Amino acid sequence: MRVLFSLMVLILFSRATYSDDTKSNSSVSDEILEQSISEAKDESRGRIEAVAIGGGVDFIVNNQNRPMDEESDNPEALAALEASRQGGENGTILERLRRAPQENGENDQNQRRGLEQNRVKRFIVKSESLRWDHGIVPFQFSSGVDDTNKYQIQAAMNRYEMLTCIRFVPNSADVKSTYKIDHNGVVEFVNGPGCWATQGNSRKTQHNSCCAKDTCFHELGHTLGLIHEHQSPIRWGKLRIDWENIKSNLMIWFSEDDTDYATSLVNYDITSRMHYSFHAFTKNGEPVMSELYRGPNYRAGTGDYYAIKELSLAHECQEEFCSSETLQCVNEGYMTLIRGKCQCTCPDGLDPKKGCADIREKDSFTTWPKGTYSILKPASSCPDGFKEGKVTIHGTRTGRSRLFHLGAGYWGTNIDMDICTRDEDNGSDVNWEPGDYCIFRKGGTCPSGMAHMQEDFNLWSGTAESHKVPEYGFSENAPHKVEITRYNLLGFYVCYYAPLNYGCGKIINLDRDHPEEEFTSPNFPSNYNDLTECNWLIKVPEDMAVKIEFPEFDIESTTTGCLDYVEIRQNLIGQPGVKYCGNNLVSTMRSLHNKVMVTFRSNSQTTKSGFRAKASVIRPEDYAYNPQDHGISYRGKVNFTHLFEPCLPWNQVTHCPHNPFTPTGLEADLTENYCRNPSGEDAPWCYTSEVGCIRNYCDVSRIGKIHNNYDDCDAVLSRDPDFCQKDIAISGCAVSCQNALNIPPAEPKYSEVHCPAPEKLDDSTNDGVKDQYGVGERVVYSCTTGYDTMTRTCLSDGTWSHAGFVCGGCRTGWYPFRGNCYKYFHQDRDVGSALEHCKSEQARLTTVKDMDETNFVASIRETMLKIWIGLKKQDDGWYWSDGTKAENLRWSKEPFYYISTAMLLGRNADRKIETPHSNNLKLPYVCQYTPGKQVLCVDRLPNCEEIITLTPSVCKNVSGFAQQECPFTCNVCNPTSGEVCDVAMAGDHAVQIGSDVKLKAGQSVMFACKDGYGITSGNLGRFCLRSGKLTGDAPTCALRSSLVTLSNNVNLQNRQFPGQWRSGYTGLQPHFKIDRDGEIIQWQFYSLSKGQIELMVWRQLSSYRSMQLVGHNFALTETSRIQYLDIPPGERIQVKAGDLIGYWVQGGLAIPSDRCNAGYSIKLNGFYMPSQFVTGNTYSFSSDYYCRTFSLRAVIGPVSN
Repeated sequence: MRVLFSLMVLILFSRATYSDDTKSNSSVSDEILEQSISEAKDESRGRIEAVAIGGGVDFIVNNQNRPMDEESDNPEALAALEASRQGGENGTILERLRRAPQENGENDQNQRRGLEQNRVKRFIVKSESLRWDHGIVPFQFSSGVDDTNKYQIQAAMNRYEMLTCIRFVPNSADVKSTYKIDHNGVVEFVNGPGCWATQGNSRKTQHNSCCAKDTCFHELGHTLGLIHEHQSPIRWGKLRIDWENIKSNLMIWFSEDDTDYATSLVNYDITSRMHYSFHAFTKNGEPVMSELYRGPNYRAGTGDYYAIKELSLAHECQEEFCSSETLQCVNEGYMTLIRGKCQCTCPDGLDPKKGCADIREKDSFTTWPKGTYSILKPASSCPDGFKEGKVTIHGTRTGRSRLFHLGAGYWGTNIDMDICTRDEDNGSDVNWEPGDYCIFRKGGTCPSGMAHMQEDFNLWSGTAESHKVPEYGFSENAPHKVEITRYNLLGFYVCYYAPLNYGCGKIINLDRDHPEEEFTSPNFPSNYNDLTECNWLIKVPEDMAVKIEFPEFDIESTTTGCLDYVEIRQNLIGQPGVKYCGNNLVSTMRSLHNKVMVTFRSNSQTTKSGFRAKASVIRPEDYAYNPQDHGISYRGKVNFTHLFEPCLPWNQVTHCPHNPFTPTGLEADLTENYCRNPSGEDAPWCYTSEVGCIRNYCDVSRIGKIHNNYDDCDAVLSRDPDFCQKDIAISGCAVSCQNALNIPPAEPKYSEVHCPAPEKLDDSTNDGVKDQYGVGERVVYSCTTGYDTMTRTCLSDGTWSHAGFVCGGCRTGWYPFRGNCYKYFHQDRDVGSALEHCKSEQARLTTVKDMDETNFVASIRETMLKIWIGLKKQDDGWYWSDGTKAENLRWSKEPFYYISTAMLLGRNADRKIETPHSNNLKLPYVCQYTPGKQVLCVDRLPNCEEIITLTPSVCKNVSGFAQQECPFTCNVCNPTSGEVCDVAMAGDHAVQIGSDVKLKAGQSVMFACKDGYGITSGNLGRFCLRSGKLTGDAPTCALRSSLVTLSNNVNLQNRQFPGQWRSGYTGLQPHFKIDRDGEIIQWQFYSLSKGQIELMVWRQLSSYRSMQLVGHNFALTETSRIQYLDIPPGERIQVKAGDLIGYWVQGGLAIPSDRCNAGYSIKLNGFYMPSQFVTGNTYSFSSDYYCRTFSLRAVIGPVSN
């Protein structure tokens, strides 16, 4: 039994050249090369995924981190998509083109939740007419597709053919009769502008463009019917689209696809190659999507298990080709054709021969492929049937990294890579584990079933006597020449094939009767064996989850990564997992569903004692919130995420999608910085950063134990005695800082909490009949003088949701605006059904009479989706649903004369309306009604004065706040008359905005600091209460140079690109510039790895190419953490407005960066030693050609005396 170990060989050249007729690598960035080399150096022992050998940078550019190809919009694609949606399920669905590179208000929660109740879901075209009959896909190449692209296209086809019943067949006159298909669908591969493919089978000639390498797998996925994974409706709760960061003309490729066009067969898969990367089509360098469950790093675009499964199910591979098979595939496995044979496809670690019902005990094997080819020679000898030879790589001076198991040598100016060649086309008894492989082509053809690729080495056999492969040098006239200017490194991956032992692991079934079980690595507590793989599948009932803890853990590792590892797949077991190693795994692993896969793998080198693990069941009653409402009723006081990130106060994130003043936030009790669930998604959560509105879920139930994320907390506290007082303490050393952090005790389980019978209200009656209620139970209040109702919920702290009054207020789940109440309904209906449903709610389809109302309606619907509106054509014109005649309508185009209804468009910035092609079109919609008269003049919220003190303009500027939540305090019900508040004088260096000297109750006054000053006390806004008192205190301001401020507000987080060894950066973008005089009292940055760094301040001289070093501070960096470096008074750098912050890396990967679109970064020329940096000296810089945002900022204080 054997396994391939992925290694990275680095070959050092003092000089080399590169040229390639088909592709220029000039755009491949240095940081990608640096990151790829670093990733290779960790020598991670993964299971077979791919083998890439060759010369040139492309071979080591990691797909997840490669620069995004910017594409302009495709008008044809937009028009086609628009037309397809107009057609509806039964209409004509036109070609939908995907022109995009393969990149790597609270809605009704019950409606949205219904989309994801069934976990067996994914996303593919719904209409069977868009699928390929019998899995047969005729294809042809246009004249513009060269041989290189053909080879790459064929390789992608082979991938689909190998793992499904899909078969790509060359188009011909008799293809329909030969394969018994009754359509004219043909895929023509073209070399067009951009990357796109027709969605599904158009049943005529259709095109696929820019199909090369990984892009081809993505585009062929579209051809076969797959839809972008990030556009699936079941992304809800897992993914947020950050619309403000997307290029406006490309927003349509992020909008949710409707369920009339597509269907879901498998779960939402964030790792799918059909998923855009998080920075695809960004307009400003910021992410265009945010993963809502931030934890183990599942990058988009790294897996294809569920995409392949989707295609097999949609094309009914089992029914058509494997109907006689009786073996049932379980545990997310499925029956399909694998290399033309019927068998189960299983998540890695499960046994296909047993229907994925048991752990894999050993691999099946096949013989070497027939044909002539070469492979790299191991250090021992060539396999039987292979003859020795070599490849020589020429340079002016050579060296090499450790070659592990390879047979190779270097001398003088050359490096010899030993080769094993088969030059006889015969069979072999040598077994080979099935998988994906690359080999050297010998002669002019590849073995049957293998595709020729652009990046191959051509090898030719020598004489029969010597069996030598002639020297193949990277010389001036070679077919492939290599130029790597950064560090003169040529790197390529190779794979070593060695025996691997299976037979350990098991399937563990847990439930209420068997709630936990321990499992260990082989031989524990003695050392585990070399070359071993063990798999454990832990399963619990559907309504439960799995928790895994590792009380003892010691797995071989290096400073750069894992040699042996434990891989945990805690989301979907068919996805790639996260690998762990080292001598301490303290975090609790929790499944997102009801299965977890754990894989242990050891290599052929050093062994350790291994691990002891305990798997436990998480039952619904173990939560501190009601899992049936996903924590909407949670009112506890946990204020940190499951990663121990501190939560931000809700009133500090009023620019984010959910805040105390949005329609969803008004009902969600967004107070202090407590975890809440205003969006109705999976569980309570909170924001952790103002910039980008980064958020994460909270473990309010304390399923996971409190632990230190840093493995050196004792050393951290020794170096920095004040560490526990800093805001990063809880995320780094929660246990060590537990006393200082005042972490609240665990809260009671929701099943242990009860609410008493709710109180009565003077304007209504309620249907409550019990003495006590459980968390999440509801009581309905009905207005005694009208039809208004309100629902109150028993909350997790034993209280009821806010009440105050019923008559005149909006029903629960409806949102107020200018005297009306609105609710968005996500279900797609035709306009007649939508009208009837609104009537059943005692409402009407919404009006959008002006831009303010239109913007409000757009804010509560799903972004980018069209909705029905209450606009109807009559004989004398268009009328709104409330009976008023419509004027000055904002039509996007001339309405169809035969259509009498209208819809609000999804993507127009100016909120245009349009008539549909047909009234049968199905869309979501918003209903609207007018509530009755308010009887009681009271507030609903108990803390209105507190909220208004913090945000004095809320009564005026926040829709519905005064009407729905605080009508008494805002003075809108039974209002007082006359001016009752005297406007107090502003404090030092503050000025009043406006000239009012008296205010009416419900009015506010605003102040501002003078230029160059910042507030030190008081409030810049004050509100006049009914009592005649102004909220807050008079503001006082001071010179900014006397305050402590941040140089920028960038998030300190991991980013796409690591730093480079012995490199220095600064830039002309705003986040590099210091905007005041003072001195740096602290540096704050995110560090990727252990190393050394100089944090610098630069002053521009004649141009950006000439910079004076103002000062620098040395720091030791640690692995994967935010660091605060306090600077002693004698070492602080005095700065002036306009100076630039930057850094220089002495060792390690240093500070990561993202691309941005404003300005550019500049790079220190040359290589330096730390002693060569002298304050006051001038240094030369050059453009880095990219705008970069670094996770770096400085804290600036007044100059010390």
